[in-house]
Amino acid sequence: MNIPKTAELKECPFCGEDAADIVKSTKYPENPFYVQCDACLATTNSFRTTEGAAKAWNERHP
Repeated sequence: MNIPKTAELKECPFCGEDAADIVKSTKYPENPFYVQCDACLATTNSFRTTEGAAKAWNERHP
């Protein structure tokens, strides 16, 4: 389930697209949030907060 963006997300470090979303997963309820690129499907690890997921996305390198 995609959730409204609460933080600015940088472009994908792998494909360069500006089409990433914060996603809430039901698979890992203790750390449900991650960021996924809509174009190449790259993802972050799962985090407890949307802010943690966004920070990980914005600081990653290919």
